[in-house]
Amino acid sequence: MKQLYLLACSLSSCLFSFSQISVTGTSSAAQVPNNAPAVAVDNAITLTAGANIPGFTVSVSSNFSSGDVLGYTGALPSGVTASYSSGTGILTFSGSTSAANYQVLLRTVTFNTTSSSTATRTITFRASDGVSSYYSANGHFYGYIPGSFSWTQAKADAAAKTLFGMQGYLVTVTNSAENTFVNSLSGKGWIGASDAYSEINAATGVATYVNQAASEGKWYWVTGPEKGTQFSNGSSVLTYANYAGGEPNNAGSLEHYLENSWASGSWNDSQVGGPLGYIIEYGGTGGDPSVDADHSRSLSMIATEVKTAATTTPYQLHAASVFVDNTLTITSTGNITNATVTISGGFKSGDVLSYTGSLPSGVAVSGSGYNSSTGVLSFTGTTSPNNWQMLLRTVKFNSTSSTLGNRTVTFSLGNLVANSNGHFYESITAGANWSTAKANAASRTYMGLTGYLATITSASENEFIKQKIGTDAWIGNSDAYTEINAATGVTTYANQTASEGKWYWVTGPEKGTQITIANASGSGTGTPFGTAYNNWNGGEPNNSSNEHYGEIYASGVNPGKWNDLNGSQSLAYVVEYGGLSTDPALTLTANKTIANNSFLPVTGLELNVQSSGKNVLIKWSTITEINCERFDVLHSTDGIVFNKIGSTVGAGTTDIKQYYQFVHDAPVNGNNYYRLQQFDIDGRFKYSPVREVTIGNPVNIIIGPNPAHSAITVNGAGNSDMQVFSLNGTLMYSSRVTSDNFKVNVEHFQKGTYVIRIRRENAISSLKFVKE
Repeated sequence: MKQLYLLACSLSSCLFSFSQISVTGTSSAAQVPNNAPAVAVDNAITLTAGANIPGFTVSVSSNFSSGDVLGYTGALPSGVTASYSSGTGILTFSGSTSAANYQVLLRTVTFNTTSSSTATRTITFRASDGVSSYYSANGHFYGYIPGSFSWTQAKADAAAKTLFGMQGYLVTVTNSAENTFVNSLSGKGWIGASDAYSEINAATGVATYVNQAASEGKWYWVTGPEKGTQFSNGSSVLTYANYAGGEPNNAGSLEHYLENSWASGSWNDSQVGGPLGYIIEYGGTGGDPSVDADHSRSLSMIATEVKTAATTTPYQLHAASVFVDNTLTITSTGNITNATVTISGGFKSGDVLSYTGSLPSGVAVSGSGYNSSTGVLSFTGTTSPNNWQMLLRTVKFNSTSSTLGNRTVTFSLGNLVANSNGHFYESITAGANWSTAKANAASRTYMGLTGYLATITSASENEFIKQKIGTDAWIGNSDAYTEINAATGVTTYANQTASEGKWYWVTGPEKGTQITIANASGSGTGTPFGTAYNNWNGGEPNNSSNEHYGEIYASGVNPGKWNDLNGSQSLAYVVEYGGLSTDPALTLTANKTIANNSFLPVTGLELNVQSSGKNVLIKWSTITEINCERFDVLHSTDGIVFNKIGSTVGAGTTDIKQYYQFVHDAPVNGNNYYRLQQFDIDGRFKYSPVREVTIGNPVNIIIGPNPAHSAITVNGAGNSDMQVFSLNGTLMYSSRVTSDNFKVNVEHFQKGTYVIRIRRENAISSLKFVKE
């Protein structure tokens, strides 16, 4: 917790008093994409104080770049103003208000940038008195106090001030960096040095000099933590000084007090009277509290980012296409070349990716578009991040597969396919031995990522690679002791006998990680090391002829299985990109889960109703059915409350178009509404759209006003029964109507839409009205 003290009186007061405060916040870094909308810097800042706070600054305190912007979204408390300097990256809040008010405001501070710089920014929040500036090199505060002070008056005035509980004093300057910082302040004034023997004796606490003749030219710091420290003897500098040329010279034999000649930052000796302003310093004196006025948070910049919503997209197999993620966002420091959308997890034959948006200028669909064998939709060309965002938001998924299970769809930038782990994979078909393949892979780059022979750490990653490679290929595992020792960085094994059967990943982020402790015995497979993922083929690895290098099968009876070879064969190899600590800050992939937990039991359902004399003929058809048990026929006289009037057995599972019909022999005169309730064999059901047909002469009813406020008049409903329903079927009103001009009080109804149902003998009429 940072302990600060708060200024509680005006800057013109001779004494500043403070109350203790604390400032805390989030210590972990946040990730912010370049060119993205503004994000909150730290919405968990906590600020407490016993008195009002006079101000705060928020600054881009490291790696500030033109285009960086600090803003805020909260309302300014009464009496507080704000300003941002685009040249310095400092957002200043000025005005006294409570800690609670500042806490609310600071939590809304935002950052965004149009800069292409990906250097990590540090954002620093700091309590301020509106005058003093913080110097991070020593943790001290400095300020210029304007006025007409003699040196002795300035010394006394500075000593009467406190800031955050720290004692003020005329500034002491002990190195060139500090002098440069002090010189950056505005104003010219006294500093805390003197060769007056009385000031030196007071500072040292002893009779160092008996008179002025003895002390002349012997300059001391007589204020602050350095009080009593000599720093020059005439023209001879003992520690640090920055005298102007020919100074100090004691012109007129009375110049015993030092001033900062602000234009150049150089020093001059002057007479005591001045008058001048002065430079005050706080910090480092005995009795000062431990003050850390900074609360900082790092923002890691991401040059390029693709981001999907966190939620899943529900889908029923065989249903119409659904958008994968129509809120996807893409940001980047520049144009982007190529993009792919991949069904990277759970892919099944029948899964389809498509798009409905217009291709931006210069962008085309790669090849035939969607590859139904690999589940990859590829786009080629170069365009802006915003154009890619608009296009990829229109990507849709549908499937005719009969295999339930979630699918993972991965959006990625560039021309390579990406797995759900955010890594890219490339199959290099030009043959090479294992050592050459390893070296070649390490020399390849992709969008700033460095390649390596693929490492496989899960069944899903192995399945993904199996789907994407077209031929047997090298991968990055080995039990060769030289490779293992190079990967671990130590002499793990003295010779091949010691390392035999002990397989390691020797490339990539997993370099030096053991996965197997022994070769296969008989028809079994290698013994895994702990819980490490292994996918050896039966009887492998077996070291049948100095076989110390791994491959993955793409063909034959066991595609995706691993085998050991002696490394001299010429094979393709799988290059993986991503996960290395040396990779730049990029987020080039993002995933969305398509939740396929059920089938659409019926596709192509068409429902038609038509009058046939005094009956209604209800016809419907389907294109396909899966586990369809039955169709219940539902009837309503108001379009709200439906009742079952019959049922027809479904066809079960079929891809042959089916036709059905049902006759309703007791419709009412007037409006009749029909819909189907389709039941699956597991009890799930879906409703069809509603269809309407009119029988006979309906009751001729007129209602008004519509919309209604307090009452509605029903004309032409004499000698009938009236009911008023809400849209959810709740009965709101019921009455026998005896006149053709009947008024219904609706004043107590909630705002919304209602249905009036009028029944006269066998004729029914339904009308809607709106209550405002």
